[in-house]
Amino acid sequence: MTDPFGCDAPGRTPHEHPAVRVIRQGLAGERPTFDGSSYRVQEAINEPRVRDRIPVMLGGSGENKTFRLAARIADHVNILCPHDAIARKVAVLAQRCEEIGRDPQSLTTSFLISAVPVDSHADVRQVRAGLSPYMHENAIVGHPDQIAEQVAEKVLAHGIGGLIINMPFSRHVP
Repeated sequence: MTDPFGCDAPGRTPHEHPAVRVIRQGLAGERPTFDGSSYRVQEAINEPRVRDRIPVMLGGSGENKTFRLAARIADHVNILCPHDAIARKVAVLAQRCEEIGRDPQSLTTSFLISAVPVDSHADVRQVRAGLSPYMHENAIVGHPDQIAEQVAEKVLAHGIGGLIINMPFSRHVP
């Protein structure tokens, strides 16, 4: 069944790069058509056009599928992995760009980090003990200055260009 926008999409698939192409063409004022095995678009209309182009951001850690797709179509990739894997992930992402002749510096990178700020007098070990095993392993806990130092050392030093920060226990009260 076709929806009001002329799209027939029976479900999500791992082949979303044609969707990005359709979106980009629609933003450019074209009426894209795509006939694939998972969905079909026939002369899709994007009105009113608010922007001529939107940046494409992908997130993940897959060195074969995600990083290859990011090298081909993305403007930004948010890398998700343990801190000790960042350097390898950045190197593989650069390799994926070079494989297709893209300058790795043209692909903006960021890293999703969980930060748990505590008071300067707080016992970091006590706070860590209350975290889930995943958060215990991956979160950076400390006074804001300590968090900044750890982020610089564990993340930014490996070539990551920016951060997306999750603060699940910030205790902030507006």
